[in-house]
Amino acid sequence: MKPEVKKKEALLVTSKELAAMLAVSERTIWRMAKEGMLPRAITMGKKSVRWKLIDINDWISMDCPSRKKFEANN
Repeated sequence: MKPEVKKKEALLVTSKELAAMLAVSERTIWRMAKEGMLPRAITMGKKSVRWKLIDINDWISMDCPSRKKFEANN
């Protein structure tokens, strides 16, 4: 039985899922992250990186500002 997630804030997306959401390649996601164009990711271990879905949705609603501007407004 799958545990139920009750808070939207708890949802995390992978680089592959984020790429599909933004209609770009996964390589573009990693380039955008490196250049500070995405909200800050969460690193879970050495190779596991996720983004909070709520941060991505807020970032999109703000017209996709740089990480610096996004963090200043949150």
